[in-house]
Amino acid sequence: MQKALDFVKKNYLKPAALDPAGLDRATLAGLIERLGRGVALLSTAPASPSPSPAPSYREILAGHIGYVRPGALRKSDLADLDNALHFFATQKVDALILDLRATAETEDYALAADFAMRFTSKGETLFTLQGSAEETKVFTADRAPSYSGIITVLIDEETTGAPEVLASVLHARERAILIGEPTADAAVDYSDLALPGGMTLRVAVQEAELAGQRIGYPHGVQPDLLVPMPLAVKREIFSASLTTGMAQFVFQNDTPHLNEAALLAGTNPEIEAIQQAQQRRARGEKPPPHDPVVQRAVDVITSIAFFRQPPPAQSPTGHSP
Repeated sequence: MQKALDFVKKNYLKPAALDPAGLDRATLAGLIERLGRGVALLSTAPASPSPSPAPSYREILAGHIGYVRPGALRKSDLADLDNALHFFATQKVDALILDLRATAETEDYALAADFAMRFTSKGETLFTLQGSAEETKVFTADRAPSYSGIITVLIDEETTGAPEVLASVLHARERAILIGEPTADAAVDYSDLALPGGMTLRVAVQEAELAGQRIGYPHGVQPDLLVPMPLAVKREIFSASLTTGMAQFVFQNDTPHLNEAALLAGTNPEIEAIQQAQQRRARGEKPPPHDPVVQRAVDVITSIAFFRQPPPAQSPTGHSP
């Protein structure tokens, strides 16, 4: 490497471009390109305000599955989670879907630990933040869990920062099943340096680790079940669900089938359904959006519940009654 640099300095046709300041700029630009989200040069110019996080949302699906979508990892959202878990307990909810696909990015890892404590055993080490220069921070569960049961966690590329850590902790500690798409690979803590000229240099100084393994950074948290979904469709559904609920975007209507009554009436509901769909398309009507990620979570929970059922009682003859 040094020989190559010396050769360039000695032979390049415009030596003025290789002055010390120019070489330093090239070094910094190369580091930013090579280290990805680990180093970034940000403008401090006033930017348009970021949209406020969506409100937390809860619902019971299929009569026994609690669905929770935190708007962010804030104290108010933690209180909403506590209220949701208390409500679910009164409704005999036995499975949980924690949807982190709309949870706003944050570096508040202490609150991520508070969220995780609602599902993990007291005294467990949840995760650590470690770096070369910063003091290691250890996060430990200091309270009893509020929920124990089947957990699925939904993630995608908009799950970033502390929400990535929360997903990883639940995956490792409570065997939560991760469903969706890889996360944003930003489970790190940053330090900023203001530079002349209105720029800020942001450097990752600590990364989250769980049992000695990096959480997410630099490749993102990987789902157990990969289920792609367009971001625009997800956002449309999340916005509409605040007033109409999630169930209509998860459970699709059964396709009508030919039956005896239809035969007697001389109709065919299967053909009628196809014709109606064609007419809607001709009018430019879009089919209602569907959330395949939540649907897969419901399917997984249903399958687990089925295989956990006790076998049917045997009759004296050795056969099921």
